[in-house]
Amino acid sequence: MLTGLPPYRWTVVTSASEKIMRSRLAAVRIVAPQRVVSGDMVAQGKPDPECYRKGAALLSRRPEECLVLEDAPAGIRAANAAGCKVLAVATSHPVEELQQADWIVARLDEIEVRFDEMATLQIFFPALMRGSDSPA
Repeated sequence: MLTGLPPYRWTVVTSASEKIMRSRLAAVRIVAPQRVVSGDMVAQGKPDPECYRKGAALLSRRPEECLVLEDAPAGIRAANAAGCKVLAVATSHPVEELQQADWIVARLDEIEVRFDEMATLQIFFPALMRGSDSPA
């Protein structure tokens, strides 16, 4: 999924330190973007929205223009509080704990990223369900 995204279109927002985040991503052969938001770069951790607001700013976007991929309830609350849309991945928490997300998928490899002729990012996924707070 990430290989199809230009580096200026995504970032990592994590509660881990930058050093740990980069080593974990390297272990699974993912090249992290140059600029990230890590736990040691914010005053308040998740569920505080500061981290996602900073992530949106790194991308020169408003939070409401961002889609956050999250696997934890605290991260979902942080992204919601920042004003982002949230796609939860049910890999580390049961689906029932991820209901505040806008959408929920089972695994990351179910997400497909494409660009249309105007270079608009399009994301396709088979949602397990819409979160309980999502409009129909």
